Amino acid sequence: MSRFKSELTNDQWKLIEPCLPELKRGKGGPKPIENRACFEGILWVLRFGARWKDRPSHYPSPSTCWRRLQFGEEQGAWL
Repeated sequence: MSRFKSELTNDQWKLIEPCLPELKRGKGGPKPIENRACFEGILWVLRFGARWKDRPSHYPSPSTCWRRLQFGEEQGAWL
């Protein structure tokens, strides 16, 4: 994955960040991808109505963004 370039301003992210659930690192597992990168990947797909696999490569993988969307739904973050 290439270096992530944010499309949200830091002020926008400060408002959104507390609303999103944080993933906990599993035993011996890799550190989870940042919420901000996943959130922006989700926004890109929703904004353009594109398929997950068509998102630009600077966002996390399609499966990572999709799982984070599902996790947010389960935690009630999108309400």
